[in-house]
Amino acid sequence: MTIANLRRACALMALLAAAWVSAPASAQEVEKGTLYGDMLTVSQDMLDRAAGDGNNFLHTNGNYAQTRYYPARQINISNVRELRPAWIFQTEVVESMETSPIVVDGIMYATTAFNHVYALDAKTGEQIWHYKHNMGPITTYCCGPNNRGVAVYGDMVYMGTLDAKLVALALKRNAAILTTDYNLNRVAQLQGVRVMNLNQLANALKPAFLPGEELRVKVIQEGKEPGQGVAFLDDGTMVVVEGGSEHIEGELDVTVTRILQTVAGRMIFAERSPGH
Repeated sequence: MTIANLRRACALMALLAAAWVSAPASAQEVEKGTLYGDMLTVSQDMLDRAAGDGNNFLHTNGNYAQTRYYPARQINISNVRELRPAWIFQTEVVESMETSPIVVDGIMYATTAFNHVYALDAKTGEQIWHYKHNMGPITTYCCGPNNRGVAVYGDMVYMGTLDAKLVALALKRNAAILTTDYNLNRVAQLQGVRVMNLNQLANALKPAFLPGEELRVKVIQEGKEPGQGVAFLDDGTMVVVEGGSEHIEGELDVTVTRILQTVAGRMIFAERSPGH
């Protein structure tokens, strides 16, 4: 089988859950499973004890030791041959899949190539939601467009993306998204999801300056335009000083002339203060 055909076969198989059909499924397994935490929030204690947790599957390989061992005993060496498919879920991605789903409180989180995440009812295979990352430009990546699945902590699902972004998805639909990504910010707002943009938060915490106020800055480099010098405040705000190119590595008293505010940050334009 060619690699292309193998990838198509993997995609068509998608996610397949098996169940022991020779006897009715028992709720006993879950009821007797060790319960850690409240099942809605993944704590560090739950992650540490994942090897003995028969209710969830919290690590890519089951636990920190990477044993891939599941402690439940309803399926064993005497009946494993009687397993039959219980449901099949078809993703929209025709590519290879190289991840183990994570299961938290009956919800399965599975990823595909190109950074799709599916939240599924682990019992029925019904899709709860589907997230498709808005991929930025990529020139190269190693070993195909795959990933190693999601990670869970608190009430969040985390996924590292091919374009080097870390995406946090709310485990429950009423959670907020924390991001510095302008595009994700806009998409979330359009979909009615609460968003906290860290750039906006940082800007809100920066001291406010008005035209006419004076600052003392250290010019560290030339600006883009002739005669300009560039300085930075302690919070990272760029200050463009007209006539500051003659004072590289020197400190100047300057007067704010205007302020440019964008979603990416703030830029202050200034000129040398009279008499300095």
